[in-house]
Parts: sequence; C-alpha cells; structure tokens
Amino acid sequence: MDPPAGALVTVFLPDAPGRLGDRLAEMAAVDDGLAIRRTRYQFGLVPKPANVRDFLSFSRDLRSLHPDAVLYHLYASALATRMALLGRRTRTVHMVAGPLHLETPVIRLAERVLHHADDVIVCGSDDTLRRYAEVVPGADKLVSIPYGVDTRVFMPPRGGDRPVAAEAHRPGSTFEVIMVAFVYAPKRLVHRGHGIKGHAELLQAWAAFVRDHDDAHLTIVGGGFRPEGEVYRRQLIEALPRSLEELRVTWLDTVDDVRAAYSAADVSVSPSLSENHGAALEASAMAVPSIVSDAGGLPETMAPGATGWVIPAGDPDALRDALEEAYRAWRDDRLSAMGDAARARAVELFDSTDAAARVAHVVLDGARR
Repeated sequence: MDPPAGALVTVFLPDAPGRLGDRLAEMAAVDDGLAIRRTRYQFGLVPKPANVRDFLSFSRDLRSLHPDAVLYHLYASALATRMALLGRRTRTVHMVAGPLHLETPVIRLAERVLHHADDVIVCGSDDTLRRYAEVVPGADKLVSIPYGVDTRVFMPPRGGDRPVAAEAHRPGSTFEVIMVAFVYAPKRLVHRGHGIKGHAELLQAWAAFVRDHDDAHLTIVGGGFRPEGEVYRRQLIEALPRSLEELRVTWLDTVDDVRAAYSAADVSVSPSLSENHGAALEASAMAVPSIVSDAGGLPETMAPGATGWVIPAGDPDALRDALEEAYRAWRDDRLSAMGDAARARAVELFDSTDAAARVAHVVLDGARR
C-alpha cells in the first residue's frame, strides 16, 4: 500500500547485507515517500556493553525524526524501540510476527509490564491474539491481522502445467513432498532440545513412510539460520538411519525463489513446534495442499479435509499417518481439487495487499488522532 500524500515512511535497518535491504533501497530510489536509515545497532534480545553506544545512536536517530507513529515488529526490535521512545508521546504499534516469545514464561511475565509501551498490538494470527489476551488486561489494544502472502506473486503455474523444478523433481510418476523452512538450532528457554520448525520430526516420519513408498520423494528447502542452525542441520543429517539419497531426500540450501519448488510439489509439510502461519500460506497460494501441525496459527491456514491436514505438533507417527493420507489422495487424483480450494482460501483470507491496508489504517488512523 502506498503512503498517503505528504507522508514519509522511514525504515530503520541494521547495517548489514541482506535481500530486504537491497529491495527497500530499490524502492526508495523511485519513491520520495520512502527513506532508508542504516543503524549499527543489531537489535539483539540481550543487551551487551559493547553495543550500548550503537543503541544510543539508534535512539537519537529515531527520536530526531519526531515521528507521528512508529511500527515495530520482531521481538528484539520491539524491545529496543520501546526503550528508545521512553518519555515520548508517539503513536506506537507493535506487530507480532509469531507466538514464540509468549511461550517463554519469563517473557510472558515481562510483557505484563512492557505492553504499556504499545498503543496497539497487531497480532499476526488469532492464536497470537489469544495468547496476548492472557497477558494484557483488557483487549482494547489487540487486533489480529495476518502478515499474509502476496497472491499475485505466489500463484499456480498458468495453464495448469507443473514445471520441472531444477534439483527438486524426480523424473516419472513421483509423489513429491516439500518442506520450506530455515533450520533453527534448539533454544534454551522453549522446546528445549528441539528445533522449532520440526525438521527432526519430519525426517523421522519420512524415514518410516518412505520404506513402503519407492515412488515418493521429499525436498527440503532451507539452510541453517545462522552458524548454529547450520551445525544443527548437519547433526540432523548425521543422525539419519540412512543417507539422504537412500531416503530419497533432496535438501537444498536457501534459494532466492521457492516458487519453482512449490510448482513441482504435490503436498507441503509444516510440522513446526511454534509458528505463525508460516510456509503454509505460500503453499496454499501456489495451490499446493498442506500438512500442518496444530502449533500457533498454522491450523488457521487449513480447512481440514478440504485444503490439507492438521496433526499434533511434535508427533512423528501422526505425521507419517498424514503422509499416508496425502499419498492416497495423490493416487486417487484428489490433491488437485484440494490445491484449488487452498488457493481460494489464501486469496479470500490471507492476501497480503488487504492485510497491509489494514495495518496502514491502524498506524495512520491513530497518528491522525
């Protein structure tokens, strides 16, 4: 959504390379209403003496703008921005990307106080709203708006043809399963010992499933998030009972465009232990049905039986059973209709253009008042 006439949107980004920064810089080059400011502060969850100077610099830069409204998301950014704006009467909107921080008892306790810095908390799913409602007395500052998916970018291949995705499609008649997610190392404070995206659970379920299905293939798209995530990914691979090749698994590193991989898939899997709406929205927009866990907002993305399957989080046996059901639907040629229904649901409920307009209304309406 374009800002209204006279509005200036300034985006603060850490001074580090990344695709988001590159894309925003391209947009700012042709849009006088958008400015990019780089900051040395890296928005860590735990302040360190070494970055106090960087935080103070970020705080001065932000306050010097005298903003009418400030939108922040991702929890580390929220903590920093709340602190930077202490004592300022500025419209503040906290957009919550997912429920993970609310699954940590110490943060839930802290949010009972820290939420007072937020005029509005935009929850990225109904599940997150329910969790915040348990923490925030009164629900007048809570609203649920999904991050959504760009259904004009993520859409089925035209003409119904499924292109062959390089490195992600086996020749012949093959049941193609896909999982798209970075690999996060286990965290200390929540889901201890388990990566939150459910890679371990999927690999365990797949090893059992593929023994009986030599016409099935799994593609995992996503490398390790940060070095510790890559270490965990290597540990998962080393712990497998057989090699990736023997298990008919192709594990791709992070790719620039996942649409080709989705186009080659029959079903997507999101077995997360903690999640907002996740990759299920991209898969749905691409007309690919999904198997999702019941973690966080994932069940909201599905109409069970019509667009996919919902299973208990952290249950490899239930995931294997769901793969069996999806396989039977593939053999019976029922997945195409499920994919069409998933696409229709994504367009109706999760289109990011509509979601962006709703967020803009929340921010601008309060700023005007």
